[in-house]
Amino acid sequence: MKIQRVFLILSIIGIFILILLTQTLSPKTITIKELENLTIRDKSTRIQLSGEVETIRHYNNRVSIYLQDSDIEFIMFTKETVRLDKGQEITLQGTIDFYKNKLQVVVSEIW
Repeated sequence: MKIQRVFLILSIIGIFILILLTQTLSPKTITIKELENLTIRDKSTRIQLSGEVETIRHYNNRVSIYLQDSDIEFIMFTKETVRLDKGQEITLQGTIDFYKNKLQVVVSEIW
């Protein structure tokens, strides 16, 4: 009987830990305007945002995406072709980074 209580308590504690982790590990949802106000202190912050594709360029191992109303580069490192069209509404997740003192987002997922 005591061992069942121990297992029950451990299960409940485990569930609370999982809930806590999912809330802290989820990317921060922001707007393009909020993105433009980020600084070097925000480097490595995971974010999620939505926008309309303005420009997409394919290179050897990466894709460069610019969204409407923003001059921030969204980079996705991949060897595969990313099929996006100008004007397409997308949501992406990525990590804030700086390259040559310029803000960029390293994209991990697009949908």
